[in-house]
Amino acid sequence: MRGGVAIVVSVLAFAAAAAAQDACLSGASTLGDQRALAALRTTVDASCQCASFTGPLGRRRYAACVRSQIAAALHAGTLRGECDSSAQALYRDATCGTNRVTYERTRRTRSCSGGSFLSCCAT
Repeated sequence: MRGGVAIVVSVLAFAAAAAAQDACLSGASTLGDQRALAALRTTVDASCQCASFTGPLGRRRYAACVRSQIAAALHAGTLRGECDSSAQALYRDATCGTNRVTYERTRRTRSCSGGSFLSCCAT
């Protein structure tokens, strides 16, 4: 009887370890990863507001803010390490802190207005 329990515990432990090692947005971790990335996006939108990153260093400061939020999510365990590059890719083409006049978000083009350094949201 003890041998059967040990086998069941071993199989369950192996399955849990395999699920933890899924690539981001794949396998048994897909839904959890989607939720974690959505929560990260909400946190970044609240903490790294595009409009506050203007001037010649705006883009660099915005990127630093995003990186700090990703690092905090990884440290807190709300974002798996396997999703680090996926999280960074979400913001790679963000136009915050740049002087681009238009940007695309959710497949719609919007116009930005303001000073010489416009603040636009991530694509």
